[in-house]
Amino acid sequence: MKFNWATGITISLVAFALMIFYLVFKIMNSNEKLVTDRPYEDGLAYNQIMDRQQRSLAWQHKFKAELTSDGICIRMQDHKNVSPLTGKLTLYRPQGDKPDMRVNLELDSMGRQCVSKLAVGKGRWKVVINWSYKDKPFLWQQEVYIP
Repeated sequence: MKFNWATGITISLVAFALMIFYLVFKIMNSNEKLVTDRPYEDGLAYNQIMDRQQRSLAWQHKFKAELTSDGICIRMQDHKNVSPLTGKLTLYRPQGDKPDMRVNLELDSMGRQCVSKLAVGKGRWKVVINWSYKDKPFLWQQEVYIP
């Protein structure tokens, strides 16, 4: 069989078409999850989230997430001058099948709240605290990696 330019073009077009069909099949069968179940509503509330974050940056009592032998501990600096906060502590996991974790914000007398390593597992976690103080909403977040 003689190999001429028409045969080369035909072979390359067929190979390209097979590659495209393979990619479409692979993408259609991938099981990708969204970060949130309500992306549209969360997008509309983006300005409110940014306002809450700016308010928490200006607040004198800062939060800090630390990795300890117990797990992830959230500590509030200068906690004695603050009345009890009401809010939610959320741990988001960007990758993996382990579900996100939500608990009420309950700081102890030292201004700390810990979440066990066994409850969260290894990997990258995004710690988010939504709270209100004197009827003003605040939001703080930090990423933590558990080896």
